Amino acid sequence: MTDLLFLPDLRAIESPQENETDMMFKVEAIEPPERCPECGFDKLYRHGSRKQLIMDLPIRLKRVGLQLNRIRYKCRKCDSTFWERLISLDEKRSKRGKHGDGSCAFVGRWQVTEAREPSLRFF
Repeated sequence: MTDLLFLPDLRAIESPQENETDMMFKVEAIEPPERCPECGFDKLYRHGSRKQLIMDLPIRLKRVGLQLNRIRYKCRKCDSTFWERLISLDEKRSKRGKHGDGSCAFVGRWQVTEAREPSLRFF
C-alpha cells in the first residue's frame, strides 16, 4: 500500500475507502509513548480509546478524512492520564499540523459515526 499521507507518526492500517469526492484512511500511531509527560516514569498502561475523525489536506482533488483510533494512557506512578501525542496533528483543531507540509486549512471535528458507508460523506 502506497503511503499517500506522508505523516511521520501515523500509518494507514488498510487501503483507503474512496468514492468520487472523498477518501477515508483508517490510521493508527506508529509508536506508543515511552514516558509519562508529567513525571517521566516509563511504566504506562492503556486507559481507553476513542475514534477521532480528522480532516486532512485534499489528495487528487478529494476531501480526505483520517479515522484515528486514539489511545489514552495512564501512568503507574503519578496516575496522570493523557492521550497519545502526535506531532503530525494540531491538537486544538483536529487537523494536520505544520509538521506535515507546512500548509493547513481550518477543519472541525466530527464524530466518526457521521462518516457512514457507502457514500463516505464527511459534511
